Amino acid sequence: MGNLSIKLRQMARKNGLCDEWFEAWDDNTDNTTLLEKYKRGIDFSIEHDWISNEFIKSNWDKSTLQENGVFVDDKNILLKNKKGIFIINGESDIKMYFDGYDTADIYVRHLSKLEVIVQGHAKIRINIYDNSEIISNCNEDGRIYIYKHTDFGDIKDVGTCGSLIRYYKI
Repeated sequence: MGNLSIKLRQMARKNGLCDEWFEAWDDNTDNTTLLEKYKRGIDFSIEHDWISNEFIKSNWDKSTLQENGVFVDDKNILLKNKKGIFIINGESDIKMYFDGYDTADIYVRHLSKLEVIVQGHAKIRINIYDNSEIISNCNEDGRIYIYKHTDFGDIKDVGTCGSLIRYYKI
């Protein structure tokens, strides 16, 4: 595992990883911790288009990725009442359902499609990039906050409470 960690650390440094993160990166970081680093540093990853989908698929098995909220070219996935950070890459097609007091941060990239259904008091934040598609279905007192970082992509709001959409330029 150390070889993958060392390789990723060097690749990140070449893309401009700051001294603080570079020095704190342990060369023996395990697979799950590497995925957590990827999620915590998602802004860096998106800005530098690092790590590639092909690299991710060749170094992690699908079940490990999915258990850690990372999806690459996954189809027909249904997630219910999950919490945390989710990254949807490639040409994925994901449906997520949130209820109660669920919270989540979701990053949708490339050509991925996400349908999200929110009800109860759940609060979900979605960042959309590239040519992604979002179907937003917010009901009851749930809230969906969508941050659009692209001139492309498509957002369809089909719920009763309306999603709050903000537009950002990268």
